[in-house]
Amino acid sequence: MTEKPTNKAKNYKTAFSRVLMLLGFGLLALALFHVVFYSEKSIYRYIMLNRDINILKEERDNLKRTIDETNDELASFQKEKNQLEKLAREKYYMRKANEDVFIIKDATNHDE
Repeated sequence: MTEKPTNKAKNYKTAFSRVLMLLGFGLLALALFHVVFYSEKSIYRYIMLNRDINILKEERDNLKRTIDETNDELASFQKEKNQLEKLAREKYYMRKANEDVFIIKDATNHDE
């Protein structure tokens, strides 16, 4: 009638199922590794691109702030011509043709 499987057959069956299970887990691990690191839409790539986007947004905001400050400065120069002359003298050490400029630095200030 029905034959009982022998211990040897049971052992082969359980060993085969273990091999299949390990192979399945191995393939799953390989697929996850591929998705995380190597695919075009990988999680790692997504994180790195997101970081780059945040850095570029911060740079954009800094440049907008600089542009606004420069536009304000330009507007003040256009309103008052002596502001432009003051900037040229203080920042760029410019002088008129018939004058001498002496720069006196503070002896205690070592930063400059």
